[in-house]
Amino acid sequence: MNFLHTSLRQVVSFGGLLLCLWLAAGCQTLDSTPPAPPDGAETNDSPALTIDHIRSGDRITVIFTDVPVPNPPSPYVVTLPEDGVVTLHLNLQFKAAGKRPADLEKEIYNAYVPKYYQRLTVSVRADERYFFVDGQVKSPGPKPYIGEMNILKAITAAAGFTDFANRKKVHVIRKGKKLTVNCIKAQSDPKENITIFPGDQIFVPQRFW
Repeated sequence: MNFLHTSLRQVVSFGGLLLCLWLAAGCQTLDSTPPAPPDGAETNDSPALTIDHIRSGDRITVIFTDVPVPNPPSPYVVTLPEDGVVTLHLNLQFKAAGKRPADLEKEIYNAYVPKYYQRLTVSVRADERYFFVDGQVKSPGPKPYIGEMNILKAITAAAGFTDFANRKKVHVIRKGKKLTVNCIKAQSDPKENITIFPGDQIFVPQRFW
């Protein structure tokens, strides 16, 4: 009889242990969902911007022509704010950043025709963009942003380092934040060879022996 009670207790204890293990596994399964990326992080679904896309900080000109009214709207010359939104004729707002000029032209046209005008021609032009290189480079100053750019290409656009350049501590200032890049490592490590954007300021300090 004692043997039977002992066996029953062992079965109950073993069953309780299995239940706990099953519940723990279930909790792990529920918690195994990967966390959401932080705000502002790039994802695989985010479209990559190219040199053709308008960006915040760009200066754009919007021209209205062929408007069937006595006093057509004057051209709008705007430096895009951080949110990339531009306010145009009749206080209509458009998200310009992240779009190509041709796509923005279509969006503006569709907003005015036929609701406000029977016909209209819209032209959007983005001014030439620059990045800036200063310090211990052979040709400092503003450089035109003419394609995908990284730190090594930017230094090359400034005719390369001088003999006094500190290549291990090159500073990139972007929107008030400073990044420090080791350009010696960047020659062999793509992660160090960071992307340069229009408006970036690059400063190469002097090396001290």
